[in-house]
Amino acid sequence: MNESDEELLDRYCRGERAAFQTFFNRHSPRVLAYGISRGMSREDAMDLTQEVFIKLHRMIHHYESGRPALPWFFAIVHRTWLDMGRAKQRFSKIKDQLAYHAESFDEAPPSSQLNAAVLSGLTTKQKEVLTLRVVNDLSFREIAERTGHREATARKIFERACKFLARKHDSKDLGE
Repeated sequence: MNESDEELLDRYCRGERAAFQTFFNRHSPRVLAYGISRGMSREDAMDLTQEVFIKLHRMIHHYESGRPALPWFFAIVHRTWLDMGRAKQRFSKIKDQLAYHAESFDEAPPSSQLNAAVLSGLTTKQKEVLTLRVVNDLSFREIAERTGHREATARKIFERACKFLARKHDSKDLGE
C-alpha cells in the first residue's frame, strides 16, 4: 500500500509510529539532498536531516489534517536550514572572540587554552565541550565519545555555552 504523505502524517498525528518511519524513509534522502544542494557538507546535511525530523516530531500536532503535507514539511526543512546557518554564523563569531581572548591556542595545554575571563559563568560541562569543539576541533560524535554524553547532549551543551557567550559578548562583559 502506497499511502500519501497526508495519510502518513494523519496516522502519525494519531500516534502510529510506523507512519513516521515510512515518512522518514521516504523524505530523509530529500532533506539530505536539500542541505547538500545549499552548500552544506554531508555531515552538516545529516545534522539538518536529524534536526528536521526532531522538529517534525515536536510540531506534528500543528499539522492540519487534509492540508498538503509537503509544503508544510518543507517549510520546516527550510526554517531549520536557516536556523542552522544562523547558528553557524554565531559560532564563527564566538570562535573569533575566543581566539582573540585566548593566550595562545598553540602553546598552552588544552585545559588552559581559553581565557578564564571569557569562560567565567559557564558550567564545567560547557567549558569542557566548548574546549573540545573550538580548541581541539572535534566533531560532536568525538566529543560524545570522550565525555560519555550522547551526541545530541553534547550539541545541546555546546549550543547553551554559545548562547551564554553571545549574550556575554553583546553586553561587552568578556573580561576586557
